Amino acid sequence: MKKLATYAVAVAGLIGTPALAADMAVKAPPPPPAPVYSWSGCYLGGNVGYGWAPTKWSDPTTDLEFASHTAAGVVGGGQIGCDYQFNPRWVIGIRGMFDGTDMSADSHKVIGAGGPNIFDHTRVSWFATLTGRIGYTIQPITLLYVEGGAAWERDKLDECCLPAPALVDDGFANVTRTGWTVGVGLEHMFRPNWSAFVEYNFIGLGTDTITFTPTGFATSPSIYNIRQGVHTLLVGLNYRFGAFAGR
Repeated sequence: MKKLATYAVAVAGLIGTPALAADMAVKAPPPPPAPVYSWSGCYLGGNVGYGWAPTKWSDPTTDLEFASHTAAGVVGGGQIGCDYQFNPRWVIGIRGMFDGTDMSADSHKVIGAGGPNIFDHTRVSWFATLTGRIGYTIQPITLLYVEGGAAWERDKLDECCLPAPALVDDGFANVTRTGWTVGVGLEHMFRPNWSAFVEYNFIGLGTDTITFTPTGFATSPSIYNIRQGVHTLLVGLNYRFGAFAGR
């Protein structure tokens, strides 16, 4: 009887072992943890977009408008900055941006009956901003933000007349203007070290009194009040690096 019982236990073990192995085989390992995205860290990137700059020239003594046009064109450049996520939802940061542009426009005016034709031309050659920003993560990888700070812009201004028989420059001014900027944007981190953004910015430059260097037939400088603001719509890409990026 003892031998029979021993054989029975052995057979039961042989039968049960494959079943146990099968049960163990179907248990998949736990999935890897989802990556934890953080906005903390620094970044470097590029941008491209469209800009327009309503510009008014006026007489500084009478404040009468002499010319009005909107310089418009493509803008593009780069940005560098750093962010810090100080709780699960809020992000603060600082950013510097520099963009070149081909925004330009001109106005045409005739002085007096049969008098000279006047062409006033504005070109924005570049702008730069230094801004602080604060954002709210509407999703862990999507940031809605506002920003504001200081701005600089390079204007190339030219006036020319058309006395018979040839076109002759009357005066020009190349000036770097200082102002302020505000903006709003949305940035999405589509990989731990990569993010894309779209944003709108306004640069306020106010009114500056600008003296033009005389050229051609002109013997004395022209002086105008130039009032201007710059609007931009940008899309961009950032590469995020540093100790905290994507961790």
